Amino acid sequence: MQSSDATVTDEIDLAFKNGDYSFVYQTIRPLAESGDAKSQTRLGTLYALGKAVEQDFEESLKWFQLAAEQGYAQAQYAFGRQLSKGEGIAKDVKEAVVWFRRSADQNHPSSQHALGLAYELGEGVECNLEEAMKWYQLAADQGYSHTQYYLGCLYLEGRVIAKDIGKAISLFNMSAEQGNVEAQFELAVMYFEGNSVKQDFTEAKKWCGLAIDKEHPKAKQLMAFIYRDVGGIGRYRWLRGTLSERMIAYALSKYLPNFSDKQDEMIKRSSLRIAEVEAADKLHEKIEVSGNFLKVLDSFEKMERIIAYSIAIVLYNNAVDGTKNFPTPDSGMTNNDIEHSKTLSIEMEKPNNWDAAIEAFRNSYMFSSPSIAAASAD
Repeated sequence: MQSSDATVTDEIDLAFKNGDYSFVYQTIRPLAESGDAKSQTRLGTLYALGKAVEQDFEESLKWFQLAAEQGYAQAQYAFGRQLSKGEGIAKDVKEAVVWFRRSADQNHPSSQHALGLAYELGEGVECNLEEAMKWYQLAADQGYSHTQYYLGCLYLEGRVIAKDIGKAISLFNMSAEQGNVEAQFELAVMYFEGNSVKQDFTEAKKWCGLAIDKEHPKAKQLMAFIYRDVGGIGRYRWLRGTLSERMIAYALSKYLPNFSDKQDEMIKRSSLRIAEVEAADKLHEKIEVSGNFLKVLDSFEKMERIIAYSIAIVLYNNAVDGTKNFPTPDSGMTNNDIEHSKTLSIEMEKPNNWDAAIEAFRNSYMFSSPSIAAASAD
């Protein structure tokens, strides 16, 4: 900090780290008012978080902008982030990208990640997957653990870039070694399943234990499966997330009346990205060619098909006015499965939060099985 000595700087850094925000505020306020960019950024952060002061996004925006206009990279990122979220100002994703770029050009990893995401999603700039990968790679190369994990997911799933399990594992390891809990959990799942890597319960327990220490919401459940290995690996897939389910649901929804008129709405409701929509389109083409959902979806667990069908029902109910004549898919589902789907779709509509309803359904459905319930008991 140019306007204070090293001792004061160290004291502020330590106080910020230890959560002594009152000391930080009292110390940096005069420095910020005198024009010190780092202090302005920290003052903006206090207002954004509501630490030592009442939360005030307009005030945080003011201080971030003052520092950003001085060329301070962290402030440029923070200013761009508030613009992208519409916090304290009207949302402006195009202007946010301008500030992300200025910060990214100074090798600020969070901004490089944000810029990559903008190019991937086509938000504020034209979608450009090659440009997205460029910025993701720059952030990952700097050791930014969040991007390393995210980039690993892209390689693992074959989104944006060609699937490469080796690169995915390498990136997950780099991120996990830095303490990224999502990467730790992903490695635990991979070693437990033995999918793409050699099954190794010791490694699975190691990474799962670290994820438990950081209170990952699903890590304790995974550890129970690792120790008891109940019902085989397939029964655990429900913890992996809902991307495949959403893609299946979107593919099913293409059979709905007036689909083309409601496509944008359904993409938004299903939270699919551009590359995922393209993959779902290919899945739909395969279904059309085979004429049988079961042949195409035979690699998916029954649970995934039930949830996918439920999501498709929700998409249908929100995308089409008038008749509710959703076609029953030939997906190997029993009448009982379809009834489960209909029940779940009703629950999904209530909170307007798919993830919460699906998680509750998974817990209820899976642990109603005698073998699973017994394994979960102490």
